[in-house]
Amino acid sequence: MLGVSGIVLISLPVFHNGGTGELRGAFLALGFSSVVAVANIVVKRVIPKEDLLPAAAWQLLMGSVPLFIASWFIESWAKFHLDPKFVVLLLFLGIIGSGFNTFAWYRLLKREEVSMISMFYFVIPVIGMLAASLILGEVVEIEQWVGMAVTAGALVFLARESQTKASPVAGA
Repeated sequence: MLGVSGIVLISLPVFHNGGTGELRGAFLALGFSSVVAVANIVVKRVIPKEDLLPAAAWQLLMGSVPLFIASWFIESWAKFHLDPKFVVLLLFLGIIGSGFNTFAWYRLLKREEVSMISMFYFVIPVIGMLAASLILGEVVEIEQWVGMAVTAGALVFLARESQTKASPVAGA
């Protein structure tokens, strides 16, 4: 709950000042986080360890094919130019950014507790905000700083809790 509270605080300026597109993006990110949480539990319970690669492939196809079809109706394809730089970037994002990460994530899900590794999804907005501030010079508002601190505190709390559960109790 602390992690989700931190993410909401990070998103708060968008809810106050944002336009329709920014609000949709914030709701999409919060919705994605909820779906990922449920999906991690389902994967841990349903998919056998030996079926990780097909599970990762099906997840990527089930997400990308509907989006590709929808893009024919929603996006303007007039701006699409298939040049070598675009192809290299697309292959990198598809293979490394999505494929490898999804497969690695499923391997971790099979070996570790869902609650322990899922907490690392909460690091993504914090790293994104810090990178945007440091690299792009974007202004981080006070609510976002507080949100990052709350999220980091939640991660520290969860890490300590999992270490406490993992360490044997003396004299037991």
